[in-house]
Amino acid sequence: MGDVLSALPFGQTIVVATMNGRSLKRMMELSVAAYNDSSPAGSFLHVSGMKVVFDMTRPANQRLVQLQILCTRCYVPVYEDVRDDAVYSVATTDFLAKGGDGFDVCANVSEGGPVEYELLVDYIKQMSPIKAAIEGRVVLQGIKTKAVVETELTY
Repeated sequence: MGDVLSALPFGQTIVVATMNGRSLKRMMELSVAAYNDSSPAGSFLHVSGMKVVFDMTRPANQRLVQLQILCTRCYVPVYEDVRDDAVYSVATTDFLAKGGDGFDVCANVSEGGPVEYELLVDYIKQMSPIKAAIEGRVVLQGIKTKAVVETELTY
């Protein structure tokens, strides 16, 4: 439990926010607006159930290349392009939903839910051993590192 609390020390609750595709895209753009090679910003969002591609050579707020979301109504899970006018339900922390780190795009937010570290502990108990995989959820194109120039980072 100590490692989990070190990773998630704030005790934020998980809420569900409803937003249109345009707002979801804006949220992802905000996630990398201050990101640069020498000092990655802390507002970078990690995602599940989505795939996102950024071109980090573009100016801030113009970096989103592609955003896809996992189809929840499909019998066989597939990723679909996010449509500006479609409405999506997104699980996030109450901190972000209330505008923390400058994320002021959430609307129609549910009341507080379970605490994030409790969910993680339950997940670890149910899914152990956990097998990590490179899933291609987040692709950063045009990233430069100190040691080598890379064209793409994938998580």
